[in-house]
Amino acid sequence: MRPTGSRVRVCYFVQSHQYPAQLARLVATLTASSPGALVVVGHDSTTCRLTRDDLPPSPDIQLFHPPGPVERGRLSMVSPYLQAIDRLRDQGADYDWLVYLSGQDYPTQPLPTLNGLQSLAHVHLVYGPLIGLRARRTPWRKDRACYAGKQWLTVRRACAEFLAGQVRRESELLAYYARCICPDESLFQTLLGNSGKFRLADDDLRYADFAGSRDGRPRVLGESDFETITNPRFHFARKFDAASDERILDRLDDRIFAGARS
Repeated sequence: MRPTGSRVRVCYFVQSHQYPAQLARLVATLTASSPGALVVVGHDSTTCRLTRDDLPPSPDIQLFHPPGPVERGRLSMVSPYLQAIDRLRDQGADYDWLVYLSGQDYPTQPLPTLNGLQSLAHVHLVYGPLIGLRARRTPWRKDRACYAGKQWLTVRRACAEFLAGQVRRESELLAYYARCICPDESLFQTLLGNSGKFRLADDDLRYADFAGSRDGRPRVLGESDFETITNPRFHFARKFDAASDERILDRLDDRIFAGARS
């Protein structure tokens, strides 16, 4: 049931594989600062154990363990997201927006609602070592272009359910992406961009600093980044490591809950 008096209900899907204590803190902040929101955690337990008792005791928090391992840079990376959409549908969950987060994201605002030289062969060391060859055939046609973007989406419920349904129907496209590196940065964008059904905005309202990155991971943020990441144009940032700098999370909590405490 939708909470009395709420007009828009947000569901946060958090995909994680490590740092249970930091994950629990993120979930607690999401539920406390966004009353009535639903939080679903999909945790890959092949590298780190997590039970429901590790998370705050709220009926609006769910935990499931996708079949692992979930491998970075592979198609399995998006499987938990699709499983979460199916779970929500099967449960008849009431939500309007689905926000896709990693376990090392953190809100930066109060939340009342919401390689060019290697053209034929590519040597990939970040997710490998792997050697990729240019495909002889691709699924791209005049009426279907390839789109790319960031994995972490914010979409309406209708959009999320469209994605889950299209993935089941588009066997040829899914087989193509199963052979690609980082399909999580193109599959959903391609389905949405070619559908013509939705109004899309090229802005995920997230902050991440990839300057100088050689492994596809953003820099771990700390207290010195506070002014940058709390710019109103960003709603979330990543990534954080409480073991490295917990003070930044304390300052973000002070900002997020300032209205409730005054």
